[in-house]
Amino acid sequence: MPKKNEKPPEPLNDLKDGEAIEITSTSGRIYKIKNVGGVYSCNCPAWRFQNIPIEQRSCKHIRQFRGEEAEKYRVGNLTVTRITTKKEKSSEEEKEVDDKKWKPKVLLAQKWTEEVDPTGWYMSEKLDGVRAYWDGNELWSRQGNKYYAPDWFLDGLPDFHLDGELFGGRGEFQVTVSIVRRQDYNDLWKDIKYRIFDAPDDKNEFKKRLEILNNWYNLNKVPYAEILKQTICKNRKHLQEELNKVLGLGGEGLIIRQASSKYVHGRSNTLLKVKATHDAEAKVIGYNPGKGKYKGMVGSLQCQMPNGLEFNLSGFPDEMRENPPEIGTIVTYHYQEWTKDGKPRFPAFFRIRKDVKWEDVIKAGTDSLTTDVTKKVKKTKKAKKLKKIKEKEEMGKAKKPKKTTKTPKKTTKKETTGGTETESGKTYYYELTDEKSNKFWQIVVSGNSYTTTYGRIGTDGGSSTKDWKDNAEAIKKAASQRNSKEKKGYILKKVD
Repeated sequence: MPKKNEKPPEPLNDLKDGEAIEITSTSGRIYKIKNVGGVYSCNCPAWRFQNIPIEQRSCKHIRQFRGEEAEKYRVGNLTVTRITTKKEKSSEEEKEVDDKKWKPKVLLAQKWTEEVDPTGWYMSEKLDGVRAYWDGNELWSRQGNKYYAPDWFLDGLPDFHLDGELFGGRGEFQVTVSIVRRQDYNDLWKDIKYRIFDAPDDKNEFKKRLEILNNWYNLNKVPYAEILKQTICKNRKHLQEELNKVLGLGGEGLIIRQASSKYVHGRSNTLLKVKATHDAEAKVIGYNPGKGKYKGMVGSLQCQMPNGLEFNLSGFPDEMRENPPEIGTIVTYHYQEWTKDGKPRFPAFFRIRKDVKWEDVIKAGTDSLTTDVTKKVKKTKKAKKLKKIKEKEEMGKAKKPKKTTKTPKKTTKKETTGGTETESGKTYYYELTDEKSNKFWQIVVSGNSYTTTYGRIGTDGGSSTKDWKDNAEAIKKAASQRNSKEKKGYILKKVD
């Protein structure tokens, strides 16, 4: 683990929170670097198309501006290093790598269903904050990333382990994330409270653990921490009344805990979340163009669930349609129920999740119900297919598949369609400026896919990536797209 309050190297240049600067690259293009809440961004393609959380991204322009050492420290402290197997490394080497990337093992909640009687369980508000684990010395995220809380925020916390949430208030999730993700021990932490709800290292049942926490807190009043209020549930009606009260105050829902439960690692049926609507996480994999008043903007997000199923997500604010979440961004959405195909019914965008990684969402199995439904759907489709084949065989109509030999197409590096030559790896930048429009559009082919970026001139715009059978087909489709734009009046301004 990093040393307590280890100071980062002094950068060559730096930006204050909210500041931005334009720099000129070696190719002559101008890029903008921003600092928002301690997270540095650049509008160059190298930064934008990285499939990792934004706080872990960097690029040559940011490194050139801030200095290699300062950037290496900023990004390196957040990068998760792959841990090799015993066959690849000795046990001593594994332990050394594992110690560097230590992750707290926390208790996770499952969903409450009507079959579970909540009588006698402890109820508390489900906080819309950021999970934080206290190891007796520092605060850590579930992914093993250190929170750079100032000394005055940590003063008074015990030498035993705690589990809780960094909470900035109801409806202030994004603000909370922007504060606790910074690496400069800033004074904005004064707006945060550490809400403690468990003592992970204690082997007693929850009722006793809660008593130990309350006794410690009553003797040691800590300014920026408090024990989360717990209420014993009388019956189902009492549960519904508490849920309605929390929702009326703008809260997210309730968490209920079995009084006799032990603290275990992973998901447990002794810890349940109670909500009025369901929610889940998905990854943005593309965009659908808007229609009507949203023409020229993003109409909906193409999203992928942890089990691989895809669906379209809308319900986000208008400003996000002009600057949508980047490809690879994790989002939380609300939904009513699952369809027969295992997809969410009436999904609606809720928020962007910058505090989790996609591999962790998949590993955690955010929604086991989705997987169960998917298995049922696949089983049903397979059964129907087998039934049809059997019926054809009985009627003597079953046909043997003909053997066909496909001749692979020769891959070319260039494609000319309607006089427009397109090469793989080059970026073709267009603009459309007239009395009604002031837009840009660009396209680049990479491998068997092409990526288009579009929007109003002066903005970052939105991006969309489409995959094809091979590189030759991707080039051909890209050339067709360019021809289409040229016919609409777009002018080719630059080729990089």
